[in-house]
Amino acid sequence: MISVQQHDFDVGDQYRRLCQQAGDAGAVVFFVGRVRGGDGAVQALELEHYPGMCERQLQGFVDEARRRWDCRAVRLVHRVGRLAAGEQIVFVAVATRHRAECVWCTGSAGSPPASRSCSWRWPPATAPRRLRRPIS
Repeated sequence: MISVQQHDFDVGDQYRRLCQQAGDAGAVVFFVGRVRGGDGAVQALELEHYPGMCERQLQGFVDEARRRWDCRAVRLVHRVGRLAAGEQIVFVAVATRHRAECVWCTGSAGSPPASRSCSWRWPPATAPRRLRRPIS
């Protein structure tokens, strides 16, 4: 399941949904990414994406991970819009038969190279729109 959305997600709900899809999986690993900025340097990020293209690109990352590992279920939620420091940005969860492949698969599905990203982020108060950069 891939979702690109503005509203926040519930980690417990996403985990339960993954487990319902996982069948006989013996391992579940999930990752939650948040907006950094506890030091006050960044107060918020504005994330944009190309609808349709972004979902296809994320699905490609998931498909690649499934080809490499025995993924029983995958959930990937990525938020867009204005996000304040400390808010959740991304949820990536994977279920596999064994824990080692689960950890590797989660990293593969959830950490695509910035050069292959279809989303951009920037601190809205400090960077003009022309200075966007790929999400890493």
